[in-house]
Amino acid sequence: MSKAKGKEKQKQASKPKSGREGPDGGMVPAMSVAAHPRARVHVRQAKGIGGLLGFAIAAVLSLKADVPLDQVGLRAVACGISGYLIAWACSVALWRQLVLAEIRAHQERHAANDGAEESRVISTLSPPGEIKADAGARPEPAPNPVAAQSGG
Repeated sequence: MSKAKGKEKQKQASKPKSGREGPDGGMVPAMSVAAHPRARVHVRQAKGIGGLLGFAIAAVLSLKADVPLDQVGLRAVACGISGYLIAWACSVALWRQLVLAEIRAHQERHAANDGAEESRVISTLSPPGEIKADAGARPEPAPNPVAAQSGG
């Protein structure tokens, strides 16, 4: 028994985890619509509404067309399933783009904050009266006094 449990643990440990390898060797979690808290809720709501609307529309139209009741039920269920799938596909496609836009906005905001932080550090390090460097520019290194004395 213990050998079988050990083999199962080895199999579980060797399975690749979701995500990709980051720059420091650690795993970066994969971003998905299912992992996004607002997207998950909205996709679930869209699926429910799509299924119910498909069911209701098919049932009403079939009843108005004097279709037998058993056929009304079959058509309504089929259209409800179709509405569910169509709503799911559309909402996932929409939220995929929204999640990507949120990631890009977060990265741009993060990059802007890094630039502002760098300019604050440069302004505090430069002596008064000296021209301050741009936020994106790197300061020139100080000349090496040993190399200047040796002649080159």
